[in-house]
Amino acid sequence: MRLQIKHGTVYALEKDGSADELVETNVRRFGVNNVKLVPGFAPATMEKLPPADRIFIGGSAGALLEILQAANQKLKPGGWLAATAVTLETGPVVLGFLEEKGYQQVEAVSVTVAEARRVGRSHMWQGQNPVVVVSGQKPE
Repeated sequence: MRLQIKHGTVYALEKDGSADELVETNVRRFGVNNVKLVPGFAPATMEKLPPADRIFIGGSAGALLEILQAANQKLKPGGWLAATAVTLETGPVVLGFLEEKGYQQVEAVSVTVAEARRVGRSHMWQGQNPVVVVSGQKPE
């Protein structure tokens, strides 16, 4: 994400301590210097962060509505909120929340990745589970 954001700070909230090292490794690997790791569970960890222009939710550990509410409070007017959904239940919850709060340009996009596997003398596409990305812009 930092490679796309030339100015500002990216706050990487991570609930899983074992993933902290991966975040730090990737920060070094990609040579970015303004990614700040914030260990702990959202939405509690969000309280100490400054207002945001963009918020990306990659998982909720069962606290989706609370995280969406905290994100809505932290997001500046005109800012963008995006969330991924890997379950059938999550996408509609995010979509409904954004629409209820009056977000603009709300959309959902399903992304599926497939890899080719050899089957006899041919190759067959084997799809992975789809990921839905729901996004919208907070009203001014």
